[in-house]
Amino acid sequence: MDRLCSSWQEQYTFALRITPPEPGSAPLETTFSFGTPSHILRPGASGSYFYPEETPLIYANLNVSRDSLPDLARCDIVIRRGSADATGIPITDFASVLAPQTAPNFIDTSRLIRFSPTSAEGATIHPWSEPVRDHAVTFELFRNAAGGLVLIDQTEPLRFGFISHFPKPTFPSRIESTSIDARGFISINGTPYFPVFWTPHFGMSPEADYPPMQFGFKALDLTSLVYSKNRMPDDEFRAKILAKVAEVKDDPAFFQYELGEGEMQLQDDAWKERLAWLKTAIGWIRAADPRHIINGPISWLVGHPGHNEAMQAFVPDWDVIGVEASFETVPDIARFAMPLMKERRTAVLVGLETYFYQSERTLRWRGYRSVLAGAAGIGLCPSGMLQSRPDKVNYLRGLNGEFRGLAPIILSAEPGDQAQIDSERILSMEKLYEGKRYILTVRDGIEGPRIHARFSVPRTFPCRSVRVLFEGRAIQPTDGAFEDCFADRHDVHVYELSP
Repeated sequence: MDRLCSSWQEQYTFALRITPPEPGSAPLETTFSFGTPSHILRPGASGSYFYPEETPLIYANLNVSRDSLPDLARCDIVIRRGSADATGIPITDFASVLAPQTAPNFIDTSRLIRFSPTSAEGATIHPWSEPVRDHAVTFELFRNAAGGLVLIDQTEPLRFGFISHFPKPTFPSRIESTSIDARGFISINGTPYFPVFWTPHFGMSPEADYPPMQFGFKALDLTSLVYSKNRMPDDEFRAKILAKVAEVKDDPAFFQYELGEGEMQLQDDAWKERLAWLKTAIGWIRAADPRHIINGPISWLVGHPGHNEAMQAFVPDWDVIGVEASFETVPDIARFAMPLMKERRTAVLVGLETYFYQSERTLRWRGYRSVLAGAAGIGLCPSGMLQSRPDKVNYLRGLNGEFRGLAPIILSAEPGDQAQIDSERILSMEKLYEGKRYILTVRDGIEGPRIHARFSVPRTFPCRSVRVLFEGRAIQPTDGAFEDCFADRHDVHVYELSP
């Protein structure tokens, strides 16, 4: 093409016409529409968080017309590691770069410019619980001009980092009981537990902490038994259900009962009738075994369309339910679920299904916003449509490390005196853990100009240093206060305050 489309709203069209050989037959014609990217260089990487033995692939798609190729003079790949000086890899011989990609009438510019760092040698290997993307790669493209080289495109920094391997989750060797505590968290033998788990897709090995039953702990799914005769369970069903309960309730590896369907309210119009059947069975199970939780299925019990209203149908009968967050909204647990939790609490786990078109910033915001909304656990779920996007799935590796690393902090107590933030647009949660104060913050998700927020820490806590977790930077407080910027509507910052 002679030029790129100037915006996503602009398209080219072409017509394909086939004329049948029979005399008098009308030609068959179809019109196709397509666009050319409005960015000349589009960078990408094979992932965001790499283990030390893994080699990243960094690349850029070169989106230029055929006629403009001779004008290109140079492409610099600029690499920065932490605070170290930048190093550059120049590409000047575009003919040799293009040669293996060229056919008589076709040039494949996908991943045209690419390189792989040979190893993590010299790089900081961050703990799995504190992943940081402290490497930045920028592509700079130049063309020839009368006065010399002219910069025609520069990409935003592409960030990645190296982390250590995740340890296997640890659980008690013997489970005496599972329950929901007064704050709405799952407890194992009386100890609070914040699950961060991964729903596997298309054979990928998990990086995260599965639900406990995947690690040798047992669960009993009674859904098919309750549904088996397609009617309200009667005394005959009750006897069968209680026989199953008797088999497992004293097993030292038993963790939970499961009842329900994935995204149950989306199955058909009869889901509320089946819900009544399940609630009847829950009453029998709980009376026979009050020492183990009753959970929804491993897949989400409440799907995202209308999740706030649908969530109420399962609270407080279930001890634990999974709710899928929608694209940019999260379950409003405090408003819709908490008022129903009077004598019994329900732990609400929020699932973040990941789609290829969602930005990493939005995905991370959804997770933290869910925690601030009262989530008692986080599920990281790569959608099946990510089968061709392992780079996006890899980002969940780092997000898993963030939530698993913060789990003991999320479970800890809130301070009696909270830090004051001078912007109502910044939402926060504050915790005390091992002598330090932690502030989890998110912007409210509403479009608008950047926000410079000031945090005033109570004088009862002598704040002498502030680390911004997962970002590899620090802020020096002054007189017990510090400031930070929230540029994007989905910005997230986690602060560790030390006395």
